Amino acid sequence: MKKITALSICIMLVITSISFIASAETKNAFEKKDFPFDVRLDIRLKTKNNLTIPIHSHGGVLPSLLFNFIDIRSFSLYELTENPEYLYASIEVGNFHYSEYRSVYMISWCYNGIEYYTCTYTHSEGEYVCPFCGYWGEDYTEYHHTIIEGNILEEDNKITWEIPKNLIGDPNTGAVLQDIQSSTYLIYQKDCGAPRQLRLASDHCEPLFVDDYSYTIQL
Repeated sequence: MKKITALSICIMLVITSISFIASAETKNAFEKKDFPFDVRLDIRLKTKNNLTIPIHSHGGVLPSLLFNFIDIRSFSLYELTENPEYLYASIEVGNFHYSEYRSVYMISWCYNGIEYYTCTYTHSEGEYVCPFCGYWGEDYTEYHHTIIEGNILEEDNKITWEIPKNLIGDPNTGAVLQDIQSSTYLIYQKDCGAPRQLRLASDHCEPLFVDDYSYTIQL
């Protein structure tokens, strides 16, 4: 009788473990790698009219060493069966650390003709950290955003987001998010509303040629 009882308990534990794993299962995970050490010194002035004036840009070893905390190594989108009302996203960088200047980590995509994004700003060596999501207006002179849950996993060099689907167009099962890309920036001004901003460095991971990065909503 004791052997039967022990066996029953083991079976129940296995079933419980399987159920837990299934409940946390990722769905249709999208991940793209980026070239390492391709972050660029990218000095540009952005005016109050949203005009960007390039001043100087180059890559190489020195920018890769100085700005490796915004050097994209990969980025991803995925869903969890246990939380179907959210879309999850993450960016992995070369060697994360907080900067005194404003660091911007962003993933963007198009859905129903609107460009959505999820983003995190940090500055003042980590005293300010703000994850949010939103969308741009038609002429890109204004954007609409909402603060959301997000984390920075320093040991893993990852920035993550938990995005409520109702804030990004409420895509249903089968909806396709297109033209997915990731960008990072280092900006001198801490105030994102400053009329003039000086960008210092950047990195981009985006579709090349005819390769379209897309993600199909599963849940």
